[in-house]
Amino acid sequence: MRETLRNHAWTLCSGIVALLLALCVLGLTHLVAAHAEEKITQEKLDALQEQVEQSAVTYNKAVADVDRLEQEIAENQALLEELNEQLPMQEERFNEAVRFMYVYQMDTSFVLDFLFSSSDFESLIGAVEYIDRLQENNYQVMVETAAYKAQVESTAAQLDSDLKEAQAAREQAARSLEEAKAARQEAMRLAAEQAAREEAARKAAAEAAAASSAGGGSSSHSSGGGSVSHPTVSSGDVDWSLSRDAFIAEWAPRINSYLAGSPLSGYGYNFAAAAWDYGVDPRWSPAISCVESGKGANCFRSHNAWGWGSKSWDSWEEAIDAHVNGLHRIYGATLTYSGAQMYCPTNPDGWYEKVLKEMNKI
Repeated sequence: MRETLRNHAWTLCSGIVALLLALCVLGLTHLVAAHAEEKITQEKLDALQEQVEQSAVTYNKAVADVDRLEQEIAENQALLEELNEQLPMQEERFNEAVRFMYVYQMDTSFVLDFLFSSSDFESLIGAVEYIDRLQENNYQVMVETAAYKAQVESTAAQLDSDLKEAQAAREQAARSLEEAKAARQEAMRLAAEQAAREEAARKAAAEAAAASSAGGGSSSHSSGGGSVSHPTVSSGDVDWSLSRDAFIAEWAPRINSYLAGSPLSGYGYNFAAAAWDYGVDPRWSPAISCVESGKGANCFRSHNAWGWGSKSWDSWEEAIDAHVNGLHRIYGATLTYSGAQMYCPTNPDGWYEKVLKEMNKI
């Protein structure tokens, strides 16, 4: 009997151990899978952030090329109109010069009569010199007219070339804009998904901690505020399907309204332009400036409204571009809790809540 009980106990223990091992393996498998998914997502985000920045450079260059070419087209168009307006007069001068040269070459009696009409030798010399000047002037008119017509033809050819180049530049700008918008939308979507996963993980940790505490287990919480629930930034709050100009036109006034009365007042354009160029939520940098320095009122370094390292800048324009670019390169497209942990490791929960609250005001 005792041996039988021992065998049953051993079988039960073996089953429990096997079950625990299976659960551990399953949990480890899920952990590895989750880590792999997180790594893949981060790699995608990093690649997209590079694509966002490059697409902005390509698009802005294409737009600059279009602007330059349209200016050249306008100048050449105006020049061609002016040349064509003056061309009949120049052609009339040319025809007069040709008629004179023809008469001079073919009708010698005209020249002889003109010379013999001189009353003395000095008048004769003067008449000869006059005829020479007429020949020289008419020859010069003919040369000028040829050059004038060549300029008309050259300007027309350049105008045609500029028009074709401008059309190609517009097409390149349109393609670059579509690529830029697609990259920004995808980056924001992945960032929102990442934030949602982080929030789900924190909720799961909070529930596990609560269950453990209720069961008499350890009451310790995960580090970094894992037991605190945070709202997330909605990816739909920013329309990345807009062109750069339309995006700035929408967000610059909103940011200016938010920053009114502060040292950063009037810099909405800079925030909006940098946000589009780097694919960053346009509310993020202004909101951080409020949390860290009262919108630039209490900077611990020159033009550093964001409590960002020990950096300083010579102007708000330079500082805004650098900060938004830094958010893009280090923290991603928008506010996330993991970003808050990096930006403010001493109080990520409070910092996250404050920044999100300010973002929602813009």
